[in-house]
Amino acid sequence: LYLRRITGNSMYPTLRDGDYIWASKRLLSHYRQGDIVLVDHPLYTRIVKRIKHIDKDGQYWLVGDGIDSVSSLQMGPVSNRQILAECFGTFILSTSSNNNTIATQFAALVPSGFK
Repeated sequence: LYLRRITGNSMYPTLRDGDYIWASKRLLSHYRQGDIVLVDHPLYTRIVKRIKHIDKDGQYWLVGDGIDSVSSLQMGPVSNRQILAECFGTFILSTSSNNNTIATQFAALVPSGFK
């Protein structure tokens, strides 16, 4: 299970800078087009992107939802072993008046049917 803070707007409007995501490894099935995944990328380190396409060799092509994202061609394909987990939810943290941090909103992430 992974908990990760989103930095930047490459996945906006789905994920915003400062959001937190929950992600877990798929054990019994393959990742699908439209899934939002946490990836250990050789150039961009740990990134959160959407699966745009799965090619005939089983390589995954990624895309960001926002205009600030690098292109699929710049990222290149990633293998199944580079995908650390699928994101299944997001939440926003806020600071209360006495500086205790509390979760204020949780939302499930659903594949977009991205084509």
